Amino acid sequence: MGLMPGQRECVDTLDRPVAVAAGAGSGKTFTLTKRIAHAVESGFVGGIDEVLAITFTTKAAGELKARIKNELRAIGRIDQALLVDDAWISTIHGMCARLLRAHAVELGIDPCFSMADEPSVARLKGEALEGALRRAEDRFGSEAVGALHDEYGAADGGVAALASELMGMALASEGGVSSLVARTPRLSVHQAIAYLGECAASVAEVWVQLPETDKRIAPKLATLEAAERLEKLSCAPDPSLIEALSIARDVVRVPGNCGAKFKDRAQRVDADFAYAVQTARLLHAAGSLSMLIAIAEDASASFQRAKAELGVLDNDDLLVMAHRALVERPEIAARYEDRFKLVMIDEFQDTDQMQVDMIKRLAGPGARRLCTVGDWQQSIYRFRGADVSVYRDHLEKVGTEGEGKVIELADNFRSHADVLAFVDRVFEQPQVFGGRFMSLKPGRDESRVGRALPAGMPRVAVDLFSTQARVTHGTDVAARLRARRIAERFAAYREAGCAASDMVLLLGRMPKASMYADELRALGFNCVVAGGSVFSSSLEALEVASLLDALADEHDTQALYQVLTGTMFEVSTADLLYLGTACDEGEVRPRGIDRGLSDLVRGVEPEGAVVSERLENARYVLGAARSMLGAHGVAQAVRFAFVESGLASRLQQRGGEGLASAGNMYKAIRIVEGLEASGAGAAEVAGLYRATIEGSRLSPGALSARVGDFVRIMTVHASKGLEFPIVAISEMDERRRFSSPLRWVRLGGRMYLSLLAKDDRLAVPYAADLAAASCDFFDADDDEDGLARLVMEGDDAVAACEAMVRLNDVGETEEAKRLLYVGITRAKEAVILSMRGARTKERPEGSPGAGDPMSAVVPALAGPGGFFDQGETMLSYRGSQPAVVVHQSVPEKEVALDEIFPPRDEDGVDTAEDAFIVPVHKPFKLPSYGTFEPVRSGFFSYSSLAHDAADGAPGAVDVAARYAVSVDGRKPVEGDLIDAADQGLFASADGQGKARERFGLSWSEGFLESEDDRAGFSVSDSDKATDLGSAFHLLAQYAVDTRGADGITPPAPGLVRARADRFGLDRAETARIEAALGRWARSDVAREVEAFDRVRSEVPFACPLDLADGSRAILEGAIDLLAEDAASGRALIVDYKTGGRPDEAPDALSRKHALQALCYAFVVLGQGYSEVEAVFVRVEQPREGAPDTPQCVRYRFTRDDAEDLGVVVRGLIEQASV
Repeated sequence: MGLMPGQRECVDTLDRPVAVAAGAGSGKTFTLTKRIAHAVESGFVGGIDEVLAITFTTKAAGELKARIKNELRAIGRIDQALLVDDAWISTIHGMCARLLRAHAVELGIDPCFSMADEPSVARLKGEALEGALRRAEDRFGSEAVGALHDEYGAADGGVAALASELMGMALASEGGVSSLVARTPRLSVHQAIAYLGECAASVAEVWVQLPETDKRIAPKLATLEAAERLEKLSCAPDPSLIEALSIARDVVRVPGNCGAKFKDRAQRVDADFAYAVQTARLLHAAGSLSMLIAIAEDASASFQRAKAELGVLDNDDLLVMAHRALVERPEIAARYEDRFKLVMIDEFQDTDQMQVDMIKRLAGPGARRLCTVGDWQQSIYRFRGADVSVYRDHLEKVGTEGEGKVIELADNFRSHADVLAFVDRVFEQPQVFGGRFMSLKPGRDESRVGRALPAGMPRVAVDLFSTQARVTHGTDVAARLRARRIAERFAAYREAGCAASDMVLLLGRMPKASMYADELRALGFNCVVAGGSVFSSSLEALEVASLLDALADEHDTQALYQVLTGTMFEVSTADLLYLGTACDEGEVRPRGIDRGLSDLVRGVEPEGAVVSERLENARYVLGAARSMLGAHGVAQAVRFAFVESGLASRLQQRGGEGLASAGNMYKAIRIVEGLEASGAGAAEVAGLYRATIEGSRLSPGALSARVGDFVRIMTVHASKGLEFPIVAISEMDERRRFSSPLRWVRLGGRMYLSLLAKDDRLAVPYAADLAAASCDFFDADDDEDGLARLVMEGDDAVAACEAMVRLNDVGETEEAKRLLYVGITRAKEAVILSMRGARTKERPEGSPGAGDPMSAVVPALAGPGGFFDQGETMLSYRGSQPAVVVHQSVPEKEVALDEIFPPRDEDGVDTAEDAFIVPVHKPFKLPSYGTFEPVRSGFFSYSSLAHDAADGAPGAVDVAARYAVSVDGRKPVEGDLIDAADQGLFASADGQGKARERFGLSWSEGFLESEDDRAGFSVSDSDKATDLGSAFHLLAQYAVDTRGADGITPPAPGLVRARADRFGLDRAETARIEAALGRWARSDVAREVEAFDRVRSEVPFACPLDLADGSRAILEGAIDLLAEDAASGRALIVDYKTGGRPDEAPDALSRKHALQALCYAFVVLGQGYSEVEAVFVRVEQPREGAPDTPQCVRYRFTRDDAEDLGVVVRGLIEQASV
């Protein structure tokens, strides 16, 4: 292929700055390849190592390298082709990493640093932010932090989210937190309230002047009273803005029907009052913004320290640190000043100012060696920080300053001339791209097109579905109709001879992707969701999450149910009934499906029981997967389950869709591998995996499924750089909506910020409506430069805040147009557009609103001011055939979908179910697995002993209960302590530890009953397995770790609510936690703790024990609070218990916690203490006679008891091991 004139000019111009405007499909990669090869061949560069080429993605860098290798070989420079892999051809992050590694010692960073993956970054950021929020209480006081939580929320979308947003801005900016500039009102609280009162008085004055009617008396009096109260408040010595805004809510807006005489003045005073309210709200939030910035600064510093300790960097670090190295270290910059003779940046429109500044420092004096390649019409990554104005400014400077040259590549080699004619017709309009639009010229050779569009099929099809404004059902019906119409359009192309693989559906947003997929599948299409941040909601990602939960905790019945009924096993209702029913000696009773599966795996089911093939498959696979966790790891266990369940084979037989699902499964497994590599165990991996898929914008693994006859569904963003014969575009009207009270805009390398008060008490009606007031600081024709000046230079904080909103709105609107351009220019042969309109007073014909980029299609086809007629019409766009336009109205009355749209013809649609393949498994002896991580051979906890040594545990409890000294100060059991060894309960005469021969006394129901009355036993304390218990334990740990001179005090309410929100607790449960924390802090035990010289919370232990058969076991657990006094040799164990019942008798309570007390005391006595007390603080059960303090169950052990306790523990372990 020869070079077009523009391409030739680009290739030959090597000695000056060049800015290449490369249109869609113009062969820019081909041109860049030729330019680099020409530079090598001509001797302009000494070798490929003097070339710096920056691409947008790693994939693009790999493609460019491959092409350069081939081109160098073609011109006989094999020596240079062999050096391409080591050349400076990469993404900008790759370039920065290489620079930092080369100068790591000089810059004080680890030369062997690694890149932190997204899950690790999210985890470290979360930990840093959580720590900063805790420290904020010490810095600002618990009352101030509590007020911050009260106003902006303690949940994930509240204070933490705002601080995280600010933290992200600071980390991505070269100036860090110093680049954050808060725009707040420059007046005092007195002045703000006085101004609010003056504006309220003006509103009241208009009310007084209005002719009096019965309906106007009440609002007039309310407004007059509010104005007077505000005036008095402004004279108070220490007035409150909250109180002022609360009063302002009583000011009533003057009605619009007040008459022509008063209308203008009414609008003016209403607008002034709204402006005054907004000023007060911004001033009220100023302190909160300062606090949030300080929290973000603290969190950022903590995050950076954590990364430094681990020797890792993230993408923000690469950019910021490399930029600083070149700016602040002249000796490093000097080494690169003449290092590269040819510097090129691809996709230049998607860069920001810091990246451009850095590259220019590597491009020689005056950046004369720099060649930028881009297209502002394809700048669609604003949400990632890309700034299209950087591209435009650079293009202008190159074209007007010095000897630079601007070159246009306007020949399109991708699309049919009709598609390009349609692009011209839409985007040349003044309200779209206007005079800046670069028209694309048809450049492809039609004789070389592999599969031409079948004759008679439309090149351009447009579907408009209009709904009546304010008809609630209309939007949902229109969405379904749009999906069905696209499916029918695709079906028509298929019938004409096109393959499904020729078709792609591009969506502006992905929430409705499944609806489109359903409609396509209903017409017999295989389809794959191949792009967009939808991995977290995919069936495969969620099923792996459930599998991880089920592997980590065999008693997680919800996760187990999801796994059994999911695609891996698909067990029947009868199978679930089988698992959920026990039959003991003819008596039928219900049981948990977890217990049913456990019995099935252990082979203790009744003789003659018939187990289905699918349930047997689940038994084998889950049992084997659990047994693999210890030796082979979590990821290997998940991979084993995926393959051995037969799911991998079944997916392989389902063609493209199956390959897509398999891609998602393997992506999930790779995520698990990454999490496990950090040393996390099964339970931690399960939690981190859910956090990863929920908190990250991950694209589906289905992108690896590139072959097969299926329709792809992806976002327009994901389609960038791709091309397809037939492209359908929909959901472009779904714009991102910003609900955060934080307003911001990036200008000149700084982030300008404004924060609005969010408290409902401050949301004065119509205060946010500044349309009338805005005329004071916005000109009708204010452009982006004018808005930017208001933000950066103006003194008016309200104007700056509103300008930020407008700048972001303008940015979003302009990028939406560019997004539509990118979508349409992906099409090689035909394009289908689907849009939604609303029939309003202003637009009775039902055209899309101005905020929808597809609104430009209507005047492009129907002419300025035109509209689409109902039904089907044919409209010209200067192509070889007209566009097919269909306008369909959605009825106002709610009717069945099939009445609006005729049912589909089901002929030819294969509805047969896929065969469910169950593999034939080799015989496999499954180990017994109990409650506490059974696959970890030789590890035991008190709860696993209670379960696995079921015959002996009651006897052990009988012994342990004798050590109870009090329940609320009363002795629960009379009699002397029992000497276990003397009684012979735990060892035979020959000392071989045959404890089971003497243990079987009688089963005491509920001896280890869960405090919150949940059935079954848990991996650790049953109490901690509940969300409420977990939240309480973390808060209690915080209270102990942060105690001061006043001893243990409850955490601030804001922190309590934040923790409760994280665990999904409601208000009642949060109140329970607050009450429980109060009881614990007021308890005698909390005061007793202060007498010890060392106090620690959450103390883990692993105590090795030699057994009679010569083997070794580990008793492990974690003590909630351990207080130690070395001088006296005393230790105090404290364990918190939530839940419980108030009617439990003292003797029952002494048995309930006895085994845990015995195990823990045995471990602590082994550390050399002479006396150990174990106290179980039942924080939700008030003490009799002292309801403000909790009920306590206390046990006492001495050094002399250690041998007996060891006999008990070893005996239980030996029985549990059988």
